[in-house]
Amino acid sequence: MSPDSRALPAPAEEALRALLEGHARFLGGEQRPRPLPGGAAWRRAVETQAPVAVVLTCADARVEPAHLFNLDPGRVFVVRVAGPVVSPEVIGSVEFAVASLGVPLVMVLGHARCGAVAAAVARAREDLSDRAVRELASLSALVDQVSVAAADLEGEPTDLHASEVHNARAVAARLSHASSLLAEAQAAGRLGIVPAHLELDSGQVFRLD
Repeated sequence: MSPDSRALPAPAEEALRALLEGHARFLGGEQRPRPLPGGAAWRRAVETQAPVAVVLTCADARVEPAHLFNLDPGRVFVVRVAGPVVSPEVIGSVEFAVASLGVPLVMVLGHARCGAVAAAVARAREDLSDRAVRELASLSALVDQVSVAAADLEGEPTDLHASEVHNARAVAARLSHASSLLAEAQAAGRLGIVPAHLELDSGQVFRLD
C-alpha cells in the first residue's frame, strides 16, 4: 500500500498503520485470521466489538477486508454495497461506527474488475443492449451513482480502471459532504477518510493520493 502525502489525524494514522502491517502479513503469505470459536467461547468472543477501522467496500465476493488486512474477527467494521456507492444506509452505518464505536478511520476500498463500475462504463460506451438495460433496471440507481462519479473524469468515462479509482475517490469525498457528523469528526481531528484500490490479481491494496 503506497503512502499518501496528506497527513491524517494521529488516531487515524495509528489505525492505518494497523491495516498496513496486517496487509504486509497478508502479502507475505501469513496465515489468515483465526476463525471465531463456537459454543461458550463464541459467546465470550462476541460480547463486545472493537474495530480499528471502517472499510466501505464493494459487495463483490472476492473482496474480504478481514483477510486482506490480516485482522482478527471483530477488528474491522465492514460496510458493503456494490460499487461502492454512498446511500443513506451506508452513511448511517459509517456514522454508527464513528459515533458509537469510536472508529478513527474510514477506508473506501474499490477494486479491479468491479461489475458495478463496468456497467457504468458500458453505459457510457453505449455498449449495453436493450436486454441488458432491462436486466439492470433493479440496479439502475446504483449504476447511476457510479456513472455520476465516472462522469467527472476528463473525456469519456470509458476506461474501467480509471473509473474504478475515481469512484473510490469520489465516494471518500462524498462521505464527509453528505454527513455533518463525519465532517465534524474530521474537523475535530477524530477521523480520517482515505480512498484505496485493490488489485485482484496480486491482492495488493493501494492507497490513492
